[in-house]
Amino acid sequence: MKHKKRVLKIALAIIFVFYCLFIYRDMHHTSGFFPTYILKYISILFCFFITLMIGKDSIHKRDRTLLQFGMLCTVFADFFFLILNHYIVGIGFFCLVQIIYYFRYKGRIIPSILFRFLLGFLLIIGIHLLLNLLEVKVEWILTMASFYALCIITSVIESIHVLKVNGYPAINRWLIVLGMVLFLLCDINVALSYLMKSYAIELYGTSATLIWIFYLPSQVFLSLSGYRLNRIK
Repeated sequence: MKHKKRVLKIALAIIFVFYCLFIYRDMHHTSGFFPTYILKYISILFCFFITLMIGKDSIHKRDRTLLQFGMLCTVFADFFFLILNHYIVGIGFFCLVQIIYYFRYKGRIIPSILFRFLLGFLLIIGIHLLLNLLEVKVEWILTMASFYALCIITSVIESIHVLKVNGYPAINRWLIVLGMVLFLLCDINVALSYLMKSYAIELYGTSATLIWIFYLPSQVFLSLSGYRLNRIK
């Protein structure tokens, strides 16, 4: 694509404008022509678009493919979260995102580790079913969130290991780590907002706003982490 740098700057500028707009509206509880969830979702679509533009400017083909696949799953996850309000399916897609990113940072897909993720998922599902048989009612969303917590913690730890290897240029390593740490901070606030929704309304509002303060920058950093930024023209 000709003039890729210009297109990239325009996409980032639009994301920044949307970010400022919906954060302001979330903080001040104001409304507008477009609901904030639409602005948020369009911003995620732009992040996915950024990964689709990588092309020959990628670190290497496998890295580009895994990043694009991870961002595609993010698009689906946010569709279920923001548009359909179907949180369990959304969490399922986010689990896929973190597993994909884990293997991106690992450098290769290892069947034995993939099996461990599957085993962990089955174990958590088994515990859920056992507790319900014992008449200890556990919501499915908490069960899925437990597996997601396992996935993202594993992925974040692996992303930090990227700093120690030479598979990525220095700026890409930091984009990956910053993106994943912000991703984790976002999810911590998701958990806090869920726990405080019924008990501390003021703290709930703060955590709910912090979710997207952390989340959108994380997706921008991760989207850019697939580029050899010095090659873009």
